Amino acid sequence: MRESTGSRGESGFTLLELSAALAIIAVLVVVAIASFAGVRRQSVETAAQAELRDALAPLKAHLMDGDPSLSLDAGVHAFAGGIRFDDAAIGGIRLERATDGAVCMWRIAETGSVYGTWTSSSGGETLFTEQASLPSACPEQTTASGAGFGPSW
Repeated sequence: MRESTGSRGESGFTLLELSAALAIIAVLVVVAIASFAGVRRQSVETAAQAELRDALAPLKAHLMDGDPSLSLDAGVHAFAGGIRFDDAAIGGIRLERATDGAVCMWRIAETGSVYGTWTSSSGGETLFTEQASLPSACPEQTTASGAGFGPSW
């Protein structure tokens, strides 16, 4: 009878195989984190754009009622409900009424992108646009990084 001396009868993975599997998992985790970071940024910017669009309808209704006041204290808060108008904070919608009747609205997203729109009482037009396309009466807005209005949307 021969006795087996080379095999213990145990099975398993070698250290090299385990290291390779861990390296592959690490690469997949890094790729997933990078992808989710981009999705989060896009969702924050889309939310900022949607909030600006949501504020536009009640603002136009307020202006069509012939109310010349565009006071952040009384006029705007009264018709806008839960929309936050705040000139000081990132995340709040900012308003400016120009001498020619145009109303400029802009919002800075948490990512730092600035989105703006304006409406002119004379033409009834509303544009979602870049800073360069806004009327000269609208204020020049920049973020802390110095960038102007974000891309058209």
